[in-house]
Amino acid sequence: MGSKYIFNVMRYRRKVKEVILGLLEYKVKRRAVKVFAGEFIMNHLAEESSPYLTQHQTNPVDWYPWGDEALTRARKENKPIFLSIGYSACHWCHVMEQESFEDQDIARLLNERFISIKVDREERPDLDQIYQPVAQALTGGGGWPLSVFLTPELKPFFGGTYFPPTDKFGRPGFLRLIAALGEAYENEISHIQANARQLTELIQRGHGLSQIPAADFPQKEELLAIAQELLRSVDQINGGMLGAPKFPNPSFFSFLWRIGSLNRERDLMDAVVLTLRKMATGGIYDQLGGGFHRYSVDESWTIPHFEKMLYDNGLLLKLYSEVLLSASLTEADRSLFADVVRSTSEYLLREMRVDGLAFACSQDADSEGGEGNFFSWSAGDLQDSALGLTPEEQAFAKEVFGITEAGNFEHGKTVLSLTRAVLPEERIFLQEIRRKIFVYRESRPKPARDHKILGAWNGLAVSGISWASLALKDSSLANEGAKAFDALVSVLVDQEREVLKGSIQNGKAKLIGNSQDYAFLAMAALDLSRCQGDERYLQFARTWMRNFISEFRDSQEAGYFLASKKVPELIYRPKDIFDHAMPSSTGIALEILVAVDAIVSDDVIRKELSYQLNALAGVAKKFPSGCSGILNAFLLAAVGPVTLAANLAGEWNGSPFVFPVNEPRALGCHRQTCFEFKTGGASVSDWVRQRLDSERINN
Repeated sequence: MGSKYIFNVMRYRRKVKEVILGLLEYKVKRRAVKVFAGEFIMNHLAEESSPYLTQHQTNPVDWYPWGDEALTRARKENKPIFLSIGYSACHWCHVMEQESFEDQDIARLLNERFISIKVDREERPDLDQIYQPVAQALTGGGGWPLSVFLTPELKPFFGGTYFPPTDKFGRPGFLRLIAALGEAYENEISHIQANARQLTELIQRGHGLSQIPAADFPQKEELLAIAQELLRSVDQINGGMLGAPKFPNPSFFSFLWRIGSLNRERDLMDAVVLTLRKMATGGIYDQLGGGFHRYSVDESWTIPHFEKMLYDNGLLLKLYSEVLLSASLTEADRSLFADVVRSTSEYLLREMRVDGLAFACSQDADSEGGEGNFFSWSAGDLQDSALGLTPEEQAFAKEVFGITEAGNFEHGKTVLSLTRAVLPEERIFLQEIRRKIFVYRESRPKPARDHKILGAWNGLAVSGISWASLALKDSSLANEGAKAFDALVSVLVDQEREVLKGSIQNGKAKLIGNSQDYAFLAMAALDLSRCQGDERYLQFARTWMRNFISEFRDSQEAGYFLASKKVPELIYRPKDIFDHAMPSSTGIALEILVAVDAIVSDDVIRKELSYQLNALAGVAKKFPSGCSGILNAFLLAAVGPVTLAANLAGEWNGSPFVFPVNEPRALGCHRQTCFEFKTGGASVSDWVRQRLDSERINN
């Protein structure tokens, strides 16, 4: 979101097109393609552990992973690089592979003219963030698969996303495109290099923050005004953001909920509840197995893009749990949200656990050779005797889930939604119907699972499960979250240097940890401490944040880099300031720093927090819709965290402003002042509410 502003792609796009596309236009549109003969070389992905990379190991394209071997060969042979970035659950990545990367003529030409490198964006979000602006600048939009052409010095000179094999959808065919680019690189290299330098300079300058005016730290009144302005972009009928496709945007709605509930602003709270209700009853939510799909293609949340991502489900689990803890929900919403929290927790533990410990990345959109086949139903499916529904149950299922002969999806099939409210007396009946259909669905071929274990995404999942434990008052969930966290730490953490690795594959740590790995796992540690009252989790958070500051701090400007300073071969280090599908590591880090500063005395953390909050105020005020994570940190800093003795923290029904501490001499503290109060759940809740009420703007 924020990157569109920062790169100002509308300003760059015309200039870049004039320079680069002018050079290539004739060749792309007019030149006959020459197909080069020669033997195919077995590609270099067989030793990789990423499922996305190994999916391409049998392609005739001579793929390399990103690394010294490929980059050295490109420089030695002075060949351009074709960089293809995608991920395992990406539908259009699969399409381009089948159409182009398995095509013999395309493979022959790529192998002759280019060094082809395949990257899993989930493993290397830094590379994705560096080169995504190239597609945005040249085409007006980014996405996956990301297709970028680089000089051997890694400077981009052309890019886009999906290309069909032949001319289609108003796009040049990939075969003709690579022929034109290969010819241009051989015969007009000086122009290519000059344009690559210019494009690289543009995207490097676009990542700077120096052009954004400074601003004062936003106080509570200004944060509330920002929230009210953001509310204008919310769909007041369907929830979510206006228009389609619709993404969940949990960070955005988390900020609206927190400031709305703190100040009891019903319009803000109602917008969040509406969004969560519409998602919970729509097709974006798996009505049988729990868990959320990545986004909805329509504005009513009816038809999803069917891939399921770990980070979405962790973030949404946390948001639903936080809202569920509110006393202001209706009984219908409370029951609905509790079902979502329970079912999504069960989905993560049932479907996404790897070897009973940490969590896998994603599940594909495709199954049985088609997108959404696993999740869609025809009216005739309900009559299958193997399903075991009675005629009464069939009729009820059709009514409640909206299953018709015409369907709402492809080929007369229906993606299940709750098309009407379920009465209390119908809940047990519906539960049994769901169970039968779910058991039947388990016999279908399942979507493939990407079994990579990413530190950052697991941090979000553990955080969500910790909050679910609070919301449902189910300590077993916190225990499962702690088990996953401990398994991650045992592999990812270098015990001597306390440095994090980024992923686990085949039981071994892999990749240098990025800023998201540090920040999201530190947040998981902090959230586990809310449930467990275990001081070691607070120590993890503190240690990792001190290392985070050392590893990712920009000495010139505010905010934090995404890539570690130890990562080689980057044309620049991208910042991670703006929220996208996940919150930025900068925003999450600031929220953790505020909390840790309230709990322990640490001059390094306090100094860093003061600098970053003041330095990032201008960015957050200018681009608030892309800075929800940073705004949440501002809100926590403005209100001041409340700390409770660990043995009492569980009696307060969870709050983003409450943190437990193992402190025997005081029962509760707020803004460096400690208070005595009576023990017991009600009095603890009353005391915390009193402390937070004193911070209300409209008091």
